[in-house]
Amino acid sequence: MTHSLTDLSTNSFHDVADNLNSRLGRSEILRMMRRHLAMNLLVMITGLTATALWLAHQVPVYSATAAILLRSSELPSETADSAPSPGVVTSTQVFTEAEVLRSRDFAWRLADRLNLISDPRFNPAMVEPQPPTWFDRILDRLGLSEPEADRDMPPDRQRAEVLAKLLNLYSVAASEKHNVIDIRAEHSDPILAARIANETARLFIDLHANEQVSDLERDIRFMRERSREISSNLSHQQTRMTSLMLENQLLDDSAVRTLVAERSRLRTRMEAAQADAPDRDALDERIQSIDAELAQRVSAEIRLAEYQTALHTETERLDAINKRLDELEAQRQSPIQDVRQISVAEVPSTPSGPNVPSTLAISFVVFGFLGFLVALMRENMDDRVLHQDQIERLTGLHVVASLTRLPKASLRRHLAPHLCVASDASPGYSNAVRALVSAAMEGAELGRAPIIFIGSAKSGEGKSSIASSMAVAAAMDDLRVLLIDLDVHRFGLTRNFGVKRGQVTFGEVLSSRGAFSAAVKKTGHEGIELLNLRPASKLSRIVLRSESAQDVIGAMREAYDLVIIDTPPFLAAEEAGRLHGMVDKAILVSRWGEASRDTLAQTVHMMRRSGLAVIGIAMNAISPRSAHSYGFLAFCDDYYRSKRPSDA
Repeated sequence: MTHSLTDLSTNSFHDVADNLNSRLGRSEILRMMRRHLAMNLLVMITGLTATALWLAHQVPVYSATAAILLRSSELPSETADSAPSPGVVTSTQVFTEAEVLRSRDFAWRLADRLNLISDPRFNPAMVEPQPPTWFDRILDRLGLSEPEADRDMPPDRQRAEVLAKLLNLYSVAASEKHNVIDIRAEHSDPILAARIANETARLFIDLHANEQVSDLERDIRFMRERSREISSNLSHQQTRMTSLMLENQLLDDSAVRTLVAERSRLRTRMEAAQADAPDRDALDERIQSIDAELAQRVSAEIRLAEYQTALHTETERLDAINKRLDELEAQRQSPIQDVRQISVAEVPSTPSGPNVPSTLAISFVVFGFLGFLVALMRENMDDRVLHQDQIERLTGLHVVASLTRLPKASLRRHLAPHLCVASDASPGYSNAVRALVSAAMEGAELGRAPIIFIGSAKSGEGKSSIASSMAVAAAMDDLRVLLIDLDVHRFGLTRNFGVKRGQVTFGEVLSSRGAFSAAVKKTGHEGIELLNLRPASKLSRIVLRSESAQDVIGAMREAYDLVIIDTPPFLAAEEAGRLHGMVDKAILVSRWGEASRDTLAQTVHMMRRSGLAVIGIAMNAISPRSAHSYGFLAFCDDYYRSKRPSDA
């Protein structure tokens, strides 16, 4: 199954991005912060400095708090049975009163009470004009100056300005559990802050007291009116009852007895008289008249009882109203307030804000996190290959050696990296080169020298220097080394060892053992020989498959212990991929901090597709200071330098 290089590069980039996001463990975060320590410190120092400057220009703010308690007021009653009882202050009433304290109408009453309309701190129209400074003139030219105070500001606008500033100065917090309302005022003037808090509480209490007195006056007027109405009704009922008694002679009980006795006599006479007696009809008519008088009297007595009951009820209502009226009048004389101040705001001695320690601590955390985000962003946006584990995930290959950047002093003294290895000027670098030689010689058979391919994605990666250094390190271990300089455009190995360029092609070298032996040159280093070619010579695919070429390659393996081939950059010259038939192992050299992820992934893919057995990657020129933070193995030069002759 084949894939295009573009698809491979795109997939590799997304895989790396996903892996980078998923691998941020504690150790990787610490290494990342270490890598970007200077930038993180710059962000934090800049943020803390800006915060400190902002705090230095902030005016200290003082806060004062007053508290008021809402108590239940008595409810007026008109009946004697329902005595006055305290009402219940609900949470709705508490929060409603808190909203009243924050209303614009209340705020204007408070502003009028404090005479803030004449205070320049609240009313811009009261600010006296000041002559502009040079800084004000600069801001004015830049169009950044604040508008001057309008002394002809209309009253409505002045009132709006005062209300807006006053409402921003105090806050109200209600507690439904304890029926308490806290009033907190903040201002740069501590005296004014305490005054605003206390005057807010007092104004609220005064308004409630006035409202309570007004309610008492209204209730008293209502009770008096009801008392007069009931008294008038009582007088009217008494008059009607007296008229009824006089009209029906209800005060004379003997009249009833007389009528009853007369009716009894007439009834007796009527029973004794004959049926056809002439006075029988007269007796019967008189009895009916007496019955009518008695019935009328009974009806009048019933109405009298009703009048008496109604009169008793109205009298009780009048007594209850008069009693309640006496209570209200007594309460008016000494009113019981349903709002009182339980905490008086004192003039604060220390400012409540800005809180310098807390602000700096928050700034430290915020800008520290911002520095972390910037570092994380840089890590994700940086397309360079920097991490060892990043390389392994991207290519599936291990980093076989981490070569630190040689000090400039060592290079000036010894002129070339392989000469530094020869003199052991940089033990860490030399040890990494020996690790490459060990990887190249691993699994080698006696009498059959391994042929090692040293390649890179592009020029300037340091492959020729590493190949030269590997040859020197191997020769120091008594190995016979053959260097083949196939970079026919740059001739890195030829220049490193100061050898003249060759005059034969690779095809001519592989034509016979004699041609091969004649083309090999001494380098001046014991155990190291060099085979170089004519400039711009070509490498034929057919030549490598010939019997003579296989015979010459076999002679190479017999004559030497290690063969190292320096090739052109893999992405620059296609000939580098034609050597898979003769090489045993390939090592890809990548310069730290310069190769991109796509370039490295593309090179590894092309080398594998060419049939090369890539055993790993050699990271070159790693910054010693960044080796640990990027996960590379950093060799400690001090360990080697600290060895004393007596320890040997």
